[in-house]
Amino acid sequence: MITYSTVVSYFKEFADKHLQINSFSYGSVDKIELKKINEYPSLHITLTNTDISDKVVVYDFDVYVFSGIAQQSEEDEEVKE
Repeated sequence: MITYSTVVSYFKEFADKHLQINSFSYGSVDKIELKKINEYPSLHITLTNTDISDKVVVYDFDVYVFSGIAQQSEEDEEVKE
């Protein structure tokens, strides 16, 4: 049976072997530890749904590839308030 950790391992191996992707992470998007990502582009996966029926498990993932994170300026903060 393919488990969540098996799928994560597959994506990690994919990222490790990919010629352009330099890092990999997984989990909730709001919990991405940006300080730990030193090399871009980065691949990130998030489990969004799991469905179990007829002895079959279906996992839904959001897959993100990003090339960097823009720093937020003070003006952007003022607009949000």
